[in-house]
Amino acid sequence: MEQKWDLVPFIVLLVAMLLPATAGHGHPVPYPDFVLPGPLLFEEEPLEADPEDIVTRINPKTVDFLMEALKEKDPAVRSRAAWALGQIGAPEVVVPLKKALKDPASQVRGSAVSSLAKTGTEEAIAAIIDAAGDDDVQVKREVTRALYKLKSERAVSSLIECFDDPDLLVRKYAIQASGAIGSKQALEPLKKILSSGAPSLKPEVIFALARIGKEESIREIVACFSDPNPLTRARACEVLGYLKTTRYHDYLLKCLKDKHYFVRRAAAHTIGELKLNSEEVIRELVFRLEDEDSSVRIQTCRSLAEIKTEIVLSSLAGRFTDNDKFVRRAAAQALGDIGGGAINLLISNLSSENVLARREAGWALGYTSDTGNRRGLPSLAVSLRDKDVMVRRNVGWTLGRIKDVVSVEALLGSLSDTDVEVRRNSAWALGEIRGKMAISGLIKHLSDEGRVVRAESARSLGKIADPSALGALLGALGRVSDHHTLRREAAWALGEIGSPEAVPALIRAITEKTIPSMFGPTFDTSGVRRQAGFALGKIGSKEAVEPLEKYLSDEKQRPPLILRKALAEVLTILTGKEHTYERRYTEEHYFLEAISARGQD
Repeated sequence: MEQKWDLVPFIVLLVAMLLPATAGHGHPVPYPDFVLPGPLLFEEEPLEADPEDIVTRINPKTVDFLMEALKEKDPAVRSRAAWALGQIGAPEVVVPLKKALKDPASQVRGSAVSSLAKTGTEEAIAAIIDAAGDDDVQVKREVTRALYKLKSERAVSSLIECFDDPDLLVRKYAIQASGAIGSKQALEPLKKILSSGAPSLKPEVIFALARIGKEESIREIVACFSDPNPLTRARACEVLGYLKTTRYHDYLLKCLKDKHYFVRRAAAHTIGELKLNSEEVIRELVFRLEDEDSSVRIQTCRSLAEIKTEIVLSSLAGRFTDNDKFVRRAAAQALGDIGGGAINLLISNLSSENVLARREAGWALGYTSDTGNRRGLPSLAVSLRDKDVMVRRNVGWTLGRIKDVVSVEALLGSLSDTDVEVRRNSAWALGEIRGKMAISGLIKHLSDEGRVVRAESARSLGKIADPSALGALLGALGRVSDHHTLRREAAWALGEIGSPEAVPALIRAITEKTIPSMFGPTFDTSGVRRQAGFALGKIGSKEAVEPLEKYLSDEKQRPPLILRKALAEVLTILTGKEHTYERRYTEEHYFLEAISARGQD
């Protein structure tokens, strides 16, 4: 019997690692059947676990095993088992976790508190509240964090008691939890902390007071603008934005001149959030565009964009030469958001002698939602030949955003640019415009030396969806020695065109096995086959049903799970009958699943 439990630490760790994979995002990792607790999920369930009903599908053997592991001698094993039970979150785990709250090891009690919070039952909440009296500081921290998540009114009294705890973090978490619950019972104790508590807790208290009640606490919040702690002053600025009150903008103006940059930044943020546009406020914000701290300059640009006043346009454009690239981009975004007269200013900057100004203007004209940016099309076409590569890249993207056929000729010319990203952006833009006069140029660049250009050209041909590109796309799909991104985009494009002539080639792309170098550029991660399947579904050809069914049933093919699922969906579309995919788990399949999952987009 003793020998049986030698593997317990390893197994508990394995189960604990696997549980989040099933309860969260992505695909859980398959594991062999010889694991002692049995498979984590029932055998008939698919690997893609739905978080909504994961609890109903946990194997009871796994739960029983973890409950037994709570009796192990090693506290590390007991702690991991308690944590794993929390990942399951089923109501039946509450009783053993309550018992774990009496464990002599504090790490086990802490894990039990965290896991009880995940069940969310009234019984679990009561047990967590009782644990607030634990002697161990780490356990009390877990308790206050758990009560923050649960937001139960029943916990307010216990949280107020924690305001006097010797541990700073326990007090901090208790304050945050009280604010999240929003009970007015905590108002007076919180105000008391403001007047006599630790200075480092005041920012948390201010926000908690704001969440509980604006009218009852606004006087205390405003008083914090004179607090000697800059963090408190910054939080007071943020809270005014949270409360949506414009009555105290004088305090915000004062904070814009504060000697601490994060107070100035918080004040600028709140001014933008409240959209304060008085002459005095705008004048001070313009002055902050020259602030010594770059984060203040960035926030000031964003706030001016929120206020949307055209009197600051030249000041924002002046930031195009800032030594911080994030400030330059924030200024460009602000001008794009303001629109109107900013558009003419951006167009004029396309011909600026300063390369940084040309870059940001070229990008901002695509970022803006103001349709007046079409006035800049002639200047943008010229900028596609700018000597700076970043200007050309930005302009290509912008022309794709504007989507005007007037730009097609210029974009076709930039398909021959020496820079691969310029060519890629141009190919993408031509697809966004969907002009048929671009088809011949895009077909030519299906053989571009840059693989991203080849793939983007194929996708753009799919967006245009003209049958005249069919032959070129069929050739790209059949080019098995090329990079799989080109073949995948070609398959997608063929589906968009929707011609039955593409069906045989799409079937071959799925059923004919290619064995390229595993680590080479042509390594097929089943993405090509999946996309070919979806294309067949879009075309709607019944001709594909028989070969696809044969492929799925062929034991020698062993397509990975993600491909079997995709093709089953395609067959359901083509036949009108529900098709399921078989889960065949052999050790060879584990390898194939891992390989296919590794390279998915």
